[in-house]
Amino acid sequence: MAEETDSSGGRSCYATRSVGDWVHSYSQGIWQVYRVLQGTYAISDRRKGARTVGDGIHVFSKRLLNKSWKRSFSVEVCDLSFTRPLEPEEAERLHRFIADNPTVMREFAEYRRPVNLAYNLGLNVPESTKVEFEAPFEPYLAEGMDCERIWKVISDSQVHRFLADRMLNATLQFESVDHEVRDGEFIFRKCRFLKS
Repeated sequence: MAEETDSSGGRSCYATRSVGDWVHSYSQGIWQVYRVLQGTYAISDRRKGARTVGDGIHVFSKRLLNKSWKRSFSVEVCDLSFTRPLEPEEAERLHRFIADNPTVMREFAEYRRPVNLAYNLGLNVPESTKVEFEAPFEPYLAEGMDCERIWKVISDSQVHRFLADRMLNATLQFESVDHEVRDGEFIFRKCRFLKS
C-alpha cells in the first residue's frame, strides 16, 4: 500500500522529488531529500467511517545550510507542495560548497534524527476523575498500534466518555517514532496523557 523510498532505496515514483535531491523545503535553507512517503492511510477517527488513503506525499529532508549559507543541520518533513528545486545558480554554489567542505559533508552524511508524528485526541476531564488514561493502551504499544487499534481500545475503555471537540482541558497524545509505517498505516508506540 504505502510507497516509500529512503536513502538506501532509490527514486521516488513521484518524479519531481527523489531521494538525494537538493531542495528548498518548508523551513528556510538548503535541504537534501532522504525519504519520500506516499499512499499511507489518513490518521482519523475510525468510528466515523472506513479508512481512506491520504493524498499527500511526505518529503523528509535534512538541512545542510541555513539561508545565510552557513552550516545548520536539521531535519523536517513536509508535504511535497512545500518543496521546490534549487535555482541553477544555487545548485552551482552548493556544488562548490560540497567540494570545498569534505569534513562538513561527512558530518552531514552521518547526521540522523527521527522526525516523529503526533496524533492528538482532545479530552474534557473533570478535576475529580481518577481514570488512568494511558493504561488501556500499554499492552499494545510495544507491538505498535495503528488508528484501528487505538479506536478499538478507546471504545472498549472508559476513555471514550471523555472525548471532546469543545471545552478541552486535556490531550491524549500518541507518537509514531520517525513516521513508522506498517501495511500503509502509521504505527504509534508511545502514549501520554497531557493535562492543560
